[in-house]
Amino acid sequence: MNLRAKIFDGHDALHWLAGLAIACGLMSSYIFTWNTGNRPWFEPRLAIDGPSYARDMVALASSSDFIHLNDLYHSPGYQVYLGCIDSVCGGQSVFRYIKLLAWILAALCMAMVFRLGEFRFGRHVGAVAAVLLAFSFKWKAYINLLQYEIPLAFVLTGLAFLFSWILPRTSRPDGPLTILTGLVLAAACFLHFRFLLLVPLSAWSFWILRADGLRRSKKAACLVLFLSPPLLAVGCWSAYQTSRLGEAVVVQRIAPWSRQFRLHNHLQAQGFAYPYVESVEPSGWPFVARKPGRYLQLIVERFLYLWDFRKDIWYIGPSPSGFEYLFHLAACLLFFAGVALKLQVDLTSGLFRQNAIIYCIVSVALAGPILSTGSSRFLVPILPLVCLFQSYALVRAAAC
Repeated sequence: MNLRAKIFDGHDALHWLAGLAIACGLMSSYIFTWNTGNRPWFEPRLAIDGPSYARDMVALASSSDFIHLNDLYHSPGYQVYLGCIDSVCGGQSVFRYIKLLAWILAALCMAMVFRLGEFRFGRHVGAVAAVLLAFSFKWKAYINLLQYEIPLAFVLTGLAFLFSWILPRTSRPDGPLTILTGLVLAAACFLHFRFLLLVPLSAWSFWILRADGLRRSKKAACLVLFLSPPLLAVGCWSAYQTSRLGEAVVVQRIAPWSRQFRLHNHLQAQGFAYPYVESVEPSGWPFVARKPGRYLQLIVERFLYLWDFRKDIWYIGPSPSGFEYLFHLAACLLFFAGVALKLQVDLTSGLFRQNAIIYCIVSVALAGPILSTGSSRFLVPILPLVCLFQSYALVRAAAC
């Protein structure tokens, strides 16, 4: 088939249109990034943890000491990431460089989603998912904030891509790709400690992924090779920082996050992440044990904040309206419909072992904000995978 025939073929024409739409979305995002200039955030209310990260970045770049961090409450992985950028590209325009790099990572996320969707979810799914991601204003906004969400989204999408697309195709299960996948998992843990839950879940995913005739001893050796980077990195880092600070550290300091859990779980809690509501006793785990009904109510409220049915201080989008509510309802329903439909197909067709890591990533990412503190910004790290499931639901609906 010649090029002219391919262009006018229905299937290929859709990919051409999707490619054009993705390019337009990326250009729009780039223009927005350029217009925001050398500012770490484009609205004061969206500074979030940015002031802390800006101070930590300057301190790391000036000292070149990436071990003895002053701040182990916020993401240590993102602090090191920023410190490296400032060390290499430091100067008056450092925030512009950070945002341009975030834009590149966002574009790579779209490429991985496109590839993953086309070959693991079905024809046109990846193209539609990449278009949805390209035109997400929340995605565009977080590219231009001094926050860890976009680098974490790149790492989590990369982990899903390696597990679902690269590892099943490699002929050497004990090769460099296995170590690389372990390093990507370690990066996710250092960007936010709640993704430590991915370590056992990814070990299970790796084990069932390798159920392809390998001897049990060989499969165990490959699993050890995969888990070595995250376990060694997290273990050595946590042990050293605990010894240095004299308090419990598991990637990040445990005490402040324990206080956060108490702040967000008590009788006066409202379900949003910020501003904090003064806690009353019982709080934390005693509150969960004594008031399970109220805790379940908080879970429902957090779910509403997570999907923008309720607006918190960090809400990004148009002013509230009936149309906007319907838009968020459709996005939420499409996601859960896509998960249910794809899970059913994977379980019946034997593809679950190749896609298990995707379900694990989504589950871990959703569990934290629903069980502890709710905000739609916590959806950004898995927005590429959310778009993938939404696209799957749309394509299935269009095929009916």
